[in-house]
Amino acid sequence: MRLTKALKTEFIKTASHREVAHLVREYYIAQENRIRAAAQMRSLVEEAQPTFMLDWLQEHGREREAVIKRILDAWTEADPVASWARQFIGVGPVIAAGFRARIDFTVLYPSQVLQFCGITKAAVKKRGQKLNYCTDMKRLAYLLANSFEKCGARAAADDPRNFYWVLLQEEKRKGRQANEAGKFARQAAEKLANARGASAETRATWEQGKLTDGHLRMRALRKVEQVFLTHLHEVGHYHETGELPPLPWQFEHTPEGSAGPHDKREYIPVPLRPDWLPERVL
Repeated sequence: MRLTKALKTEFIKTASHREVAHLVREYYIAQENRIRAAAQMRSLVEEAQPTFMLDWLQEHGREREAVIKRILDAWTEADPVASWARQFIGVGPVIAAGFRARIDFTVLYPSQVLQFCGITKAAVKKRGQKLNYCTDMKRLAYLLANSFEKCGARAAADDPRNFYWVLLQEEKRKGRQANEAGKFARQAAEKLANARGASAETRATWEQGKLTDGHLRMRALRKVEQVFLTHLHEVGHYHETGELPPLPWQFEHTPEGSAGPHDKREYIPVPLRPDWLPERVL
């Protein structure tokens, strides 16, 4: 069946969020299968000339991905919340659709969204217990941050659409400064105490009371994930309920006039704010 404009219009009007979420999963399954087929093809080429079959599977995998992406492109452009997200360099139709379709934006606090996406301290995997977060969303948040990092590096830093890449660079810079000042000594000691299989170089870094460059990068990526999803929740919550959600807990519960990391002045407003979203009064 050919994907016509009429079919895309019908999908936009009738598709449920559950169906959109299913399409996002199918996209990543098709992508993983294509990558696996490509690896198998390379392996077979080293041994002997493969038949046409794996090449055929790769090609059809690409077609499947392309069709799903075109459908999600149309759907996210028509949705006010997803289209806000898509303004930013690094946010494509699949990632935007994944967040829009799976997140319940009527929840009051952004921390509930962060918990669902597996990027809070409470989102931990414990043996014998049911997961308290969604693994698909945790993976999607990681893909998002990586996309900001890769795509943003190829764009202008002063482009407003590159907001989250600029934020990521700032978080990396602050992380390096804090690391050199020994502010992560406790975290380094904790990692050293559980350093099974760590390389000698990594252990030596922890013994100095510092985190490795890889850990600093992951901290910066998680921070950007949290900021983006907090902004997305604010946009989505207002769209769904007609009211702005409360500020994140740490800002609402800081004594008035106090200074520090939870001062309301540290709150980052929603960038490229839609015309229909009211300004926050802090």
